[in-house]
Amino acid sequence: MNIAAAFLPRLAAPAATTALYAATLAGSAVLIFWVQPFFARALLPHAGGAAAVWLVALVFFQGALLAGYLYAHLLRLYVPLKGQMALHLLLIGIGAAWFLPPGIGPDFALDIAAAPARALIVTLILHLGLPFAVLAATAPLLQHWFASRDHPQADNPYWLYAASNAGSLGALLAYPFLIEPALTLGAQGRLWSALYFAVAAATVLAGLAALAAPRGAAPEVVAVAENRRGTSAERAGWLVHAALPTALLAAVTTHLTTDIAAFPLLWVLPLALYLATYIAAFAGWPARLAHARWAAGPALALLVVSTWFAKTGLGWLLAAHLLAFTALALCCHAVLYARRPAPARLTEFYLFLALGGVCGTAGAVFLPPLIFSWPLEYPLLIAAACLLLPDRMTAVLTSRKGALRLAGALGATAPGILAIAALPDPGGLEASGRTLLFAAIAAIAGLCFLLLSRFPPLLAAVLLAAWFAGPDRGADTGTTVWSGRSFFGSYTVTADRTHGGFHFLSGTTAHGFERQDRTRERPEPATYYHARGPLGQAMLGLGPRFGTIGVVGLGIGSMACHARPGQDWTFYEIDPLVAELARDRRFFHALEACTPEARIVIGDGRLKTAAEPAGHFDLLVMDAFSSDAVPVHLLTREAFAIYGRALKEDGVILVHVSNRYLDLAPVAARAAAEAGFAGLEQDFDPGPARAGEVMADASRWLALARNADTLDALAATGPWTQVRGRDKAPLWTDDHASLFGALY
Repeated sequence: MNIAAAFLPRLAAPAATTALYAATLAGSAVLIFWVQPFFARALLPHAGGAAAVWLVALVFFQGALLAGYLYAHLLRLYVPLKGQMALHLLLIGIGAAWFLPPGIGPDFALDIAAAPARALIVTLILHLGLPFAVLAATAPLLQHWFASRDHPQADNPYWLYAASNAGSLGALLAYPFLIEPALTLGAQGRLWSALYFAVAAATVLAGLAALAAPRGAAPEVVAVAENRRGTSAERAGWLVHAALPTALLAAVTTHLTTDIAAFPLLWVLPLALYLATYIAAFAGWPARLAHARWAAGPALALLVVSTWFAKTGLGWLLAAHLLAFTALALCCHAVLYARRPAPARLTEFYLFLALGGVCGTAGAVFLPPLIFSWPLEYPLLIAAACLLLPDRMTAVLTSRKGALRLAGALGATAPGILAIAALPDPGGLEASGRTLLFAAIAAIAGLCFLLLSRFPPLLAAVLLAAWFAGPDRGADTGTTVWSGRSFFGSYTVTADRTHGGFHFLSGTTAHGFERQDRTRERPEPATYYHARGPLGQAMLGLGPRFGTIGVVGLGIGSMACHARPGQDWTFYEIDPLVAELARDRRFFHALEACTPEARIVIGDGRLKTAAEPAGHFDLLVMDAFSSDAVPVHLLTREAFAIYGRALKEDGVILVHVSNRYLDLAPVAARAAAEAGFAGLEQDFDPGPARAGEVMADASRWLALARNADTLDALAATGPWTQVRGRDKAPLWTDDHASLFGALY
């Protein structure tokens, strides 16, 4: 008792309290933003590797954050300080007993095809809901405890929010660069649990410090005591300025993950920048951040110009999207800080920020597929965010000086737009020339947008006009005749009059072409599946040996036209929309003409293959990319063990590994070797188009077999070579897979 009496006053000292509260909030934030990519990564093998897994997880995390903030707000309103501490610590203990360590057991099963978003949300609630919500409540609750004590900084506890976000940012940046490359998912779960107990202990000390310190009410709290309820307009402003950045976060993440892969680095970069803008705003720099709109114009210009030069390079594209997003998020968060209420309404303020976050993320994830057949929400959200920039249009409409400024901005902008239109087509330029042209256009556009940033409605209108006036997404393949989207991706069919057929695009990448040749009974396999390509060589040379064939990834069914009489074909397709499109006789006929009796199994190819009898297939073909994104869970050691079980001893696996950004052949070969497979690879270059021949595309394939004679027979079908760099490639497993070692 004497020890406690001597200890508590020291704990309540201002310097000790400040350090303790900052460390506790930072620790809880580290836990929150570590477990997000960790748990979403753990879900990927069970959810088809879809990029939307992270977006649905974001909705859950925002919802759990809202639940935590609501809980903290109700505690502040109805429970005394001692009761708050007791209940909060009780829930922390329940979370530890029931949910730790976080993760998914080996027997976990998820039916992702039927109702993917609902299945994921339920899974996250059951496996992570309580500890996440309790940790989320720690930030507003501890700030309330801090503000209720007699402390020199009690009148402005919002700086603790910046400390909390600093911990969040540190965890997010550490995850893809330090944690994921170094630790398996199991090790991460154990380490996370240890830190959870440490934060729980620090929360106990924070509560004791609050009890030991004398109660106090800062002058600012007293001043607003008679106006605690605020106004509806004030709350609506909080909601809007909190919702738009989170909606943009979801939209920009969709863009970034569509063409590369669903993996933590591309998840956390936008989220880290989102948090960085929160830190900058809530660290108390409102005067400086009031000028953040000046950065929005050039950033938006770079984004628009990048849509015209999509092949300039991955670095430019990432910079364009992330800079524009950061500038707009910073503006919104600066407004939120400027409009923050007094500490007496702190928990209410955070509750509305969380509600805005849920509305923004859920709206950007769930509503657009119901409204748009293509991801149009991204430019529309950017334009909406422009309207939240500091508005000068009122001055324009009510004063001569404002009108003159607008006229001057328009007069300076028009020549810039004309200059951009007069610049040459970059198609025939070398890489250095394209880069210089891109920089010139970006500079001109940046100046124009900077002038327009003083007039948000005009800026939004010009941005949308420039965005939609850019090159059509189907320009390289023809005129768009159909588009659609689902949980798993967005798709387009384009009519190519030059080659007389229809292209199928997933995201921005062409995934099949069928020539409409009515003189032939069955379509010719084209593009990556051409008869001269690696797949065609294997089917021609070893076709009679393949009686039972499984294909993971249906596309438009082009592969079916390699079928021979008597073969039994099964296609696994995770997206029902793709299966429906492949049977749409307006565009595609391969399935109907070549394999009318083929089974089409809806669901994740890996999970469905695992359900097949042992030794069922003679040939398995893996071709399940969405746009250019990599389904990592299909290329792990455990995945190849599943394929090996479903394959006959002398069976063959063909893996399509063409990719713009990743060197997948050695990675897949390394994982397959762990499951007992030897491999060969082939880079196919079709050369100049041949007269009358259906379209052939360059492609890269990996051929795998356990039987040496089978591999020798494969090698004889075409120019197959040993896999380069297999021994130095990273080993992908369900527990540990990082894309850093696979980047070109």
